[in-house]
Order: sequence, then C-alpha cells, then structure tokens
Amino acid sequence: LPGVLSMAADYSVFARALSEHFAVHTLERRGRGGSGPQGDDYGIAKECDDVRALQQATGASLLVGHSYGGLVALEVARTGTAFTRVALYEPGVSIDGSMPIDWLPDYEKKLAAKRELDALVAFTLADAPARISRMPPWLLKLVLRLVFVRHPESRQMLELLRQNAREWREIARLDNTCENYRHISAGVLLMYGGRSDSRS
Repeated sequence: LPGVLSMAADYSVFARALSEHFAVHTLERRGRGGSGPQGDDYGIAKECDDVRALQQATGASLLVGHSYGGLVALEVARTGTAFTRVALYEPGVSIDGSMPIDWLPDYEKKLAAKRELDALVAFTLADAPARISRMPPWLLKLVLRLVFVRHPESRQMLELLRQNAREWREIARLDNTCENYRHISAGVLLMYGGRSDSRS
C-alpha cells in the first residue's frame, strides 16, 4: 500500500524483490493512475474497502503498508482478520498531534490558485526534518525544479497534491486512536528508518 504522493510504480523495485519469495500485488490507491477518483465522500474506510476487495480477489494473507498506506493497513487489520501478518514502514499514525495539519489552509489556497509547486514547497517544509524545514521556501522551490528536470517522473507528485490534502485530513481525524490497534489479531512488524528523522 503506497504512501502519500506515491503511486504503485514507485514501489516496483521493492515489489520485484519481494516477488522472489511471494506473489505480490501492489494496489494503485484511489486518485492515482488507472484507479478511480477519491470522490467527494473520501475517507480511509473507502481505502479499506479497496484493500479488502483486492484481498478477496487474490487470497493474500500478508499486507505491507508505507506511510499513509501503513495507516490504511492498520485500519484494515483492526477491522478484519483476513491478513495474518502486517508489515508497516513509518505508518502515518498521529499521536497527540504529532502529525499536525496547520499547514493545510495555506497549502489549499495555493492549490486553488493553481500554484502547485508552491503548495508542494509548503507541504515539504511543514513535514520535513529540521535540517530541511529551515530552508528558505525560494531555495526549496529551486531545488524541486532541478529535481523535476533531472527526474521528470517525480513531477507526478504535483498531480497528487489534492489527494494528499484529503489523506492528511484523515490522519488528523484519527489522531490519538492508536489504542484501537491493540485489538489487531495479526502479527505486526513496525519499521522505522534508521536514518529518518521525519515526523511522519
């Protein structure tokens, strides 16, 4: 299950590595690629429905989720028993406001004004480690432009900014609900990047 600003193809190398030992199905989450739009009534329950539909079609019993995909995986495991093991890499779980959304109003104003790159800068600075969050916005904007020139495929992030806002609203809505995950019957592997100092 991919995270925010990500598509299934971003996990192709990881999926190929896993496919040496498992049958792998990477879900293209709502609002991405060939999947349908998130819809006006979007919520994490819709994401969970999609995962359950894929599970029923494939018979999968193992689930891997990254970032927001990790939060979706936890919600799926909390509300069902189809998956026997769940692996989570830096799941988007907010505790006591650890993943704040005070940046969202300004971000959404920039999106409404069709200033997608400025919105991405605002989001990146809000969610970045301290060493990056101190960067002046104009400099980060320049860096992102250079990244897009060298890696054109990374421009897909600009197309996922509206989906990102909805997903972060779900993260905030589920703030401090982590106690619910005590009831998960599946085995859970929780992973955190050794070099990561990101809040999410």
